[in-house]
Amino acid sequence: MDWTLDTWVLHKAAGGDWDAAVLLGNILHKHHGVALDHENQIKTQYENCARETGHKLIRKWVQEVILKLAHWRSGKLTLSHQRALQNLKFDKGDWVFVAVASRTQSKLLVAEESDYTSKVKEYLLAQMSVSVLTVADSLKRFG
Repeated sequence: MDWTLDTWVLHKAAGGDWDAAVLLGNILHKHHGVALDHENQIKTQYENCARETGHKLIRKWVQEVILKLAHWRSGKLTLSHQRALQNLKFDKGDWVFVAVASRTQSKLLVAEESDYTSKVKEYLLAQMSVSVLTVADSLKRFG
């Protein structure tokens, strides 16, 4: 299984959210893949999160992912998807996560930010086959 995780998940875990921390731990311990972009935007966001939060476990998780669990994909959207997401007022900073998730086998994106409105989620599922999951829903995938 490969996962695309919005940086928000790392921030939640660093802030003491138990479910987010368990999700990150499960990904490591079950050796699941984490999708990152060839352009290094996600990697940079993850590294910045680790540095900004000063959280030792987040830093270690990011290092392990980059060294052992990274599945590299293009982080670029087609022009038609860019236009559609722009019309939906979807934050351009999150486009990379959507692009990467659309190129994974699982097509799963874990994110709970308010940018992922019901209209955005509907578009992502219908037009890109990307399912946006909450942390709680993601944990259910581990059985």
